[in-house]
This record gives sequence, structure tokens and C-alpha cells, in this order.
Amino acid sequence: MRHNGYVTMPEMDASDGSFAARCTSGPVVLRQAAAGWPCRRWTQETLAEALWGRPLTVAAVDTKGLVVGDSGLHLSHTDRFFSDRAGYLMAPFDELPPSLLRDVPEPDICRDAAFRSSKLWCAPEGAVTPLHFDLAHNLHAQLDGTKRVLLHPPWPRRALYPRPLWSGTPNFSDVDPLRPDLARHPRFAGVQLLRCLLEPGDVLYIPSGYWHHVTSVQQSMSVNFWWARGWLGGVARAADWWKRRRGISR
Repeated sequence: MRHNGYVTMPEMDASDGSFAARCTSGPVVLRQAAAGWPCRRWTQETLAEALWGRPLTVAAVDTKGLVVGDSGLHLSHTDRFFSDRAGYLMAPFDELPPSLLRDVPEPDICRDAAFRSSKLWCAPEGAVTPLHFDLAHNLHAQLDGTKRVLLHPPWPRRALYPRPLWSGTPNFSDVDPLRPDLARHPRFAGVQLLRCLLEPGDVLYIPSGYWHHVTSVQQSMSVNFWWARGWLGGVARAADWWKRRRGISR
């Protein structure tokens, strides 16, 4: 037995940089939406120079990808940017200098949202982020390298075997969609996943609650923007406070 395979992700041209009219329903790949962003010019050398001596957040990785425990990701801090990618750099924007932030335009769809959060991601080749979901909407902009992304709608949840609500990581799944153990997770056999390959300059819109699994096919660099408005903004802020209160890394 195996799961039923993959469905190609919808795509749109967004080379004019406009997001609001395109991010209205399900997930979509916005081809070359970030092609003209100044941060596309970042290199290993420019990042190393700009980030030298700043405290940066790094997630541990092993042969299976990101290390996720009961308290979330295994995070540490370093004061230097590393080019060999011994870990997965996940630097919130407040860890970045103004000289870099000026190179990252804020998408129109995120402005004035009640909840906003952004990160710089520098992943080693082969790094895997397990299947999980976020409460806020997400724009993930690929600056360099490629990533393969698998997605599934928020419902039905049972087929994805989410971790218990009382665990430290209730937004993660127990299933590895690349190598599912159908003896332990038989309901996953009928699951179909959306799939896309993000190239430099592409932006992926992931709506609130969508499950996603990410593989860095090559050493890669990305930035992302989470945002939420109205009641969802309140829920996202409350969830963020709850994670901080419990010491759950994210």
C-alpha cells in the first residue's frame, strides 16, 4: 500500500509584484513574483558581512531533517553567519540589520494586519521541514536555490495524524509523507498532496491552516511573511503568546 500520490499546485504569473488579488482562496505558486526584489542579490558573502557578530537563531538538523521535540524545534544561537550550513538559519527579521531589511519589500497583502511576523531562512541541501500547519497566512519567497513543497488542506485532519492538542507541537503531523508507515498510519493511504517546486524568484501562498512539508533540494535562501487579520489575527497572537509562555520554539 502507498498513498495516492500528488496533484500539481496551481500557478499564476505575478511578476508585477501584486499579491492581494491572487491570494484569495487556496494555495498558489506566484511565479517570479519576487524576481525584482533587491534581496535576490544577496550572496553568502554579503550575508556573512552584514550578519557578522549578530545573535542569529539556528535550528538543529539531522539526517531526517529538522529536529522537532516535545518543545518544538531544537534552536540555538550563533554570532556568525556560516556558509557550510551546519544548521538551518531561521532568523526573525528583528535579528537582521536595517541594511538587509531595506532590501525586502513588504507585500501589499500583509500591510496593516493585526498579526505579522517574518523570517530569513537559510537551509542546507536536503534539509526537511516535517509536515505541519501555521495559524496565520504565509507568503514564502524563494531567493536562491530550490525547494519542493507538499501541501494538504486543513480538513480532514484524521488522515494526517496530528499530534495531540496537549502536546508541545499540536500543529505537527506524525506522518512522514515521503516515507509513510502505512501500518501505523493506514488512513494516509488515501491522501493526495499538492506539490510544487519553488525556483529563485517564486513566491508560494500558503493559506491559514494548510499543512505543508518542505524539502530544500539545494542549499537555499528564503524569506517569509506570516499575517492575519480580524479574529484570526487575535487567535494567532494568542497562540504566539502561549508558545512563548510554555517555552515552545518555533
